[in-house]
Amino acid sequence: MSLFEEIRKAGSNFVSRIRDNAVWELIEDNSLTEADRVFGVQKDMRVVLGSDSK
Repeated sequence: MSLFEEIRKAGSNFVSRIRDNAVWELIEDNSLTEADRVFGVQKDMRVVLGSDSK
């Protein structure tokens, strides 16, 4: 089981940076608050990582 899957199954959330060639599918695109922008947050999205071949 991957570390991300263990974190998810524990009921926690996490923030991660991914490579620019990652394969993902957008599930939800959340709006940013002004506070998010002040702290440098560029996107807040829920995605599924990977594909059938990766």
